[in-house]
Amino acid sequence: MARRVALGLLLFLAAANTACTSTRKDVALAPLWTHIRTAGGGREVEALAGIVRTRHRTIEGPLREWALRPFVKESIEENGDRDAGFLVPLGKRRVHAFDSMWRLLPIVRFERSIDPEGHPKWSLITLPLTYWAEDNTARVTRAVFPFGGVLEKFVTFDRIEFALFPLYLRTVRDGQNSISFLWPIFNWTYGPHGTSYRLWPIFGRLRHAGRYDKKFFLWPFFQWSVDHLNTPTPERSWMLWPLVGHKVRGS
Repeated sequence: MARRVALGLLLFLAAANTACTSTRKDVALAPLWTHIRTAGGGREVEALAGIVRTRHRTIEGPLREWALRPFVKESIEENGDRDAGFLVPLGKRRVHAFDSMWRLLPIVRFERSIDPEGHPKWSLITLPLTYWAEDNTARVTRAVFPFGGVLEKFVTFDRIEFALFPLYLRTVRDGQNSISFLWPIFNWTYGPHGTSYRLWPIFGRLRHAGRYDKKFFLWPFFQWSVDHLNTPTPERSWMLWPLVGHKVRGS
C-alpha cells in the first residue's frame, strides 16, 4: 500500500512538472506542489512542503539549484562549477574546472586539483588516520596511522617514518636525524647541529649547535639549560621544580 502511494505521488509530481513547464504558468498546490516564475525570468518548484526544491535560470533553462532538505543542497554555476552540501555541516562537495573536493567530517576528505603547470595532484585523508597523496614530484606521502607510513615535506619535517607508532619513529629536519623507540621514552638525535639523547623521564640532553644545550634528570624536577649560544651573552638557567629556579643573562 505504501509503495503504491509513493508511486502515485511521484507520478503526480511528474505530471505537474510537465504541465508547468509546458504552460509556463504559476501553480500553487501547497504543500504538495508549487511552481512559480521568478522576477529574473526563471522558475522555481517546491514540493512536499519544501522538502524538494529546484530553481532554473530561465523557464526552459538548466538547473541553477536543487535541494532535498535536510539532506543535500547543490548550486550549479553557468560555467558548470558545482558546490553542494550534504548532512550540513559535515558533508561538502565541490567540482570546479581545475579542482574538486569531497568530504564527510570527520571521516574522510578527498581533494584533487591541477597545479599551475597543468599536472594533476590529489590527497586523501580518512579516519582511522590515512593520509595518501600524489603530485608531479617524487615526494612520498603514504601513511596509515599507527601501522606505518612515510611522509616527505610534511608540516615542518623533511621526512617522517613510523611503524607501529609509538614503537618506532624517525624524523629528519634540517639534516638532523631523530630516532625514537617507544616514543617519547628512547630517543637518539644526530646531525650537523649536534647530538641529543634521552631516556625519558630519567635523564636526557637536547642540543642544537649555536642555539641551546638543555639537560634534565627525573623530568620535570631537575632541569638545566644554556640558551642563545650564538650571542656574546648566553642565558643560563636551572630549576628544581616546583620549588626554586634561577636564570641569568649578562648583567
